[in-house]
Amino acid sequence: MKTQIVTRHDGLPPKFRERSTAVVERGLRRFRSRLRRVRVVVVDENGPRGGVDTRCRVMLETRHGRPIVTQGLASNAHAALRLALDRARARLRGRRLGTGFAAARAARRQAWEGAS
Repeated sequence: MKTQIVTRHDGLPPKFRERSTAVVERGLRRFRSRLRRVRVVVVDENGPRGGVDTRCRVMLETRHGRPIVTQGLASNAHAALRLALDRARARLRGRRLGTGFAAARAARRQAWEGAS
């Protein structure tokens, strides 16, 4: 799995790439054999004005399927990365198990109705 971090954000610390690479590799290590490439793009939407404007997009190129793209929006780059990474892991788990969110929701509904 090759990891690429792209930043379009002026206020990030110099070691952000190193830390982000470690966070991504640690967060996706379970799915490492299924991933060819991971690309993370961090963008500050409105510059130095502040607010919830840092967008992180995680693009996963899988070995056998379509690419997975998730994003997170937060007030800082680390929080946006974690949010996007959590969403990417959820998508990978759903795809790996052969169930999507709709199937999981239907299973919960069926269990709920059966308990009544």
